[in-house]
Amino acid sequence: MKMRIANNLARVCLTILLPWLASSSLNTVAQVFAEGPSVYGVKSVTTIMEPGGRVSWSHSGNNLIAFDKGEQERDEKSGVYYDIYTMNPDGTNEICLTCGGSKKWSHKPQKHMWQPAWHPSGDYIAFQAEMENHPGPSSWSGPPNGLYNNLWVMTSDGESYLQLTDLPAVGPDGSTGILHPVFSHDGTMLLWSERLGPGDRWGEHLLRLADFNVSVVDGQLQGGLENIRTYQLEAPAFHESHDFSPDDDRIIFAANLEQDQDATEMDIYTLDITTEALTNLTRHETDDWWDELPTYSPDGSKILYISSSGYEFDPDNWLDTLRTDYWLMDPPDGSNKQRLTFFNEPGYPEHTGKRTIASDNSWGPDGMGFVALLFEDDGEQDSTRIVVVELEGVVPAVNVVLSTDKANYVSDVDTTAVLTAVVTDENDDAISGLVSSAFATTLALDGDSVAVTVTFTETATAGTYTGNLDISSADDVEYVVEVSVTDNGDISGSGTATFNVVSESVNVALSTDKSEYVSDPDAPAVLTAVVTDEKGDAISGLVSFAFATTLDRASVDVTFTETATAGTYTGNLDISSAAADQEHVVELSVTDTRAISGSGTASFTIGPENLTLSVTAITDKPSYVNRENVLITITVTDGASPVEGAAVHLKIDTANGKIRTDDGTTGSDGTARFQYKVNLKRDGGGICTVNATAAKDGLESGSGSTAFEVTE
Repeated sequence: MKMRIANNLARVCLTILLPWLASSSLNTVAQVFAEGPSVYGVKSVTTIMEPGGRVSWSHSGNNLIAFDKGEQERDEKSGVYYDIYTMNPDGTNEICLTCGGSKKWSHKPQKHMWQPAWHPSGDYIAFQAEMENHPGPSSWSGPPNGLYNNLWVMTSDGESYLQLTDLPAVGPDGSTGILHPVFSHDGTMLLWSERLGPGDRWGEHLLRLADFNVSVVDGQLQGGLENIRTYQLEAPAFHESHDFSPDDDRIIFAANLEQDQDATEMDIYTLDITTEALTNLTRHETDDWWDELPTYSPDGSKILYISSSGYEFDPDNWLDTLRTDYWLMDPPDGSNKQRLTFFNEPGYPEHTGKRTIASDNSWGPDGMGFVALLFEDDGEQDSTRIVVVELEGVVPAVNVVLSTDKANYVSDVDTTAVLTAVVTDENDDAISGLVSSAFATTLALDGDSVAVTVTFTETATAGTYTGNLDISSADDVEYVVEVSVTDNGDISGSGTATFNVVSESVNVALSTDKSEYVSDPDAPAVLTAVVTDEKGDAISGLVSFAFATTLDRASVDVTFTETATAGTYTGNLDISSAAADQEHVVELSVTDTRAISGSGTASFTIGPENLTLSVTAITDKPSYVNRENVLITITVTDGASPVEGAAVHLKIDTANGKIRTDDGTTGSDGTARFQYKVNLKRDGGGICTVNATAAKDGLESGSGSTAFEVTE
């Protein structure tokens, strides 16, 4: 089923979409896990169910994923209800646990049942369910709204049910509800969020924590919740339960507890359930990011959560503007935040081109992946899918991109090379705050390296450091400088850059406008000189006497002037007396204002003058009447002999100003023949002009013309 989330009341109620779509608990029997990697990367994203709903991955050994979706129509009046299913991690073996009718299970809820949460033993699934009778439509009680819900638990096979809370079904202004049950890791406690009534953007909420004392007796669930504790950190703020720390000493939740903080700008908090010490893990001083749905990794080393960090959205229209992705951070303080997925970034494998709200999530038992719910919007229709995100450990790294302020330095002039090092980690995030001792510099010549002292300091750009390298005693050769950087976690990386130390010089790149000239017509030859110094910079402002020119080693007079391009000069070389059919070498010497000289050469040849085609055009008679054929003969020679294979283009200008064209090629006799039929009505009476042009490689093109008369 694909649902258009924005329909009707859901447009309003979906302002609590993500708070009421929180992830299931990290449901695992208390045990010691091997420590996971310090940095994760996404190995793959696999869709296992489409559409889908909220998810919980069992850590008990059955390795099943519980989830909800709405496909069962129990009666025409109520329409589609949500039910709870299980499936394998690859999406196979889908089983509906709650789809049975009232005849079989009269003691279980009969309407919406959703937001499953596995007990760490794998024996029970907690969930929230719609009250049998309440004000307002049933749509208020299913995803994503959850009003008029109570907390329930069932056996993992869906055969026995037990109601755990009994909230009042008061009117809309005081509507209550349950959201997001989650078990502690030892299975003795159950945490949930409870709506007390109106207030704030999504109503007034608090957290409730109770001892879970339930067992199966004669196939039926018995017992209930005991020792219920209440945590309301700020009234009437929003509170959303999510998970327990691995030692079950703290709970983690999302809320808007800061002064004037909107619920769409919620942060993630931990609360010590004994001391009630509160820690904000995602507080933002300037950015109004949406941070939510935190869950601890099985080994407790990471917290997975969603964030809109880096994306702007409209709090009053977040349904159509919000984008979120999955992130990681370190407990207990929220340090080392790392973006994990890029569903909203083109160029990444998981990007589909759709606006994506990364939502509910639950870690897999091995801590190297999680199951997740995605809401996607292609601009026309919203859809949901459940995916498994497989992770891989990323090796921590320090990346150093090193550069110099110049490629070439001048000996005895440049005494310092400025080095710039851009230092990033394995995620290409800037590594800031490094001290000078974190940097070690070596200078290499012909493979031999020597340690040198360079003091690096961070610039205003985070992760960018600069230092000055002494090159006052460097020789005129190419050098390789290497900088090794060790971060605060003792991870090292290095980068290299090359530069040259050169003596002062004048470089001249000389060229001619042609490689071959024709005697007589081509005089003079245009010389172009590009003059640069030892650094490759243009030498501008030179006067004519700075240039000395020779042709075949003999001095010649060429006046050079600078063009609009700095350092580029042109001059005309007289070649009228240069011998034909041989190569000539012109050399230009340039002396700059420092009295430093350099030269450049260019060569060219002079060939004989090209012959020009001679073209004649004749008609078979001087005048024609209507409907007569005009026979036109074009003859092409090189002045003496017929030219075969010349391309002839014929143009006839008629008496009334119209133009007729044709093309042909001369034969062995040097002629091309054309036929034109007179049309007095079309062309008018009077004089028509015939123009013919001929062309052939190696010869200059030529043209000829004639005329004829059209009479009535």
